[in-house]
Amino acid sequence: MSSFVETPPGLTELAQNLVDIMEKMRVLHGSALTVIAAMEHADIARTAGYPSVAALISDLVRITPHRAARLATQAGLVTEAVTPTGHVTPARLPLVRDALSEGVLDPDHVDMIAATVKKIPVWAPGDTAQIVEKHLVDLARETHSSVLRSHGETLLARIDPDGAQPADEAEPTNMFRYRRDQNGRMYSPAPSIPKPPKSSTRCSAPSRNPTAQEMTGIRRSDWGTRSATWSTTPSIPLTYRCGAGRSRT
Repeated sequence: MSSFVETPPGLTELAQNLVDIMEKMRVLHGSALTVIAAMEHADIARTAGYPSVAALISDLVRITPHRAARLATQAGLVTEAVTPTGHVTPARLPLVRDALSEGVLDPDHVDMIAATVKKIPVWAPGDTAQIVEKHLVDLARETHSSVLRSHGETLLARIDPDGAQPADEAEPTNMFRYRRDQNGRMYSPAPSIPKPPKSSTRCSAPSRNPTAQEMTGIRRSDWGTRSATWSTTPSIPLTYRCGAGRSRT
């Protein structure tokens, strides 16, 4: 059955031209981050009388200070550093660095991946950040940054189901307490002994130190695929220690 809507002539060619141009723009964005990192390493901004490299960038290319600061932050995440002794320090997001050179990531992709990796708990296994970064980079090849945000939140929830421990609410210090005697007169009683702080029932880290694959649900065997397959549950049950002697799996 033929369609009533005819394809405009040249649409396929125009679409491919747009894709090619966007890839070139993304590659150039990665190159710009490399230059910004070199400026930071050489301390050019302070030599020129600027308080930071972001302030210098803002004046040089006429962009807002917020956007300049964003570029400087991304440059620090995806570029390698060379120490005075010649040692090369890898980029904090090496997989993002490689993907930028391919032209598959835009600035929003970089921000979402960096925000997720930054929130990984310090007690997580050492390769957790690498697994999460790999999964999100593969996903970014196929979708936009908003999807990365939701997937990142899901990964973080699997790594740390309890999330950040809430702070106990402090009792107001300006509260006036009073009582009435048998004649109905109001008086202030002697100050009471402050209550001890509430005990936390937040579960601690897993007692048997699970691997990053078990925590994220991403199998290492999936690394060769375009996007990792999510497992519905960790491969083995994990036991968490909670307050008041309780535990759960």
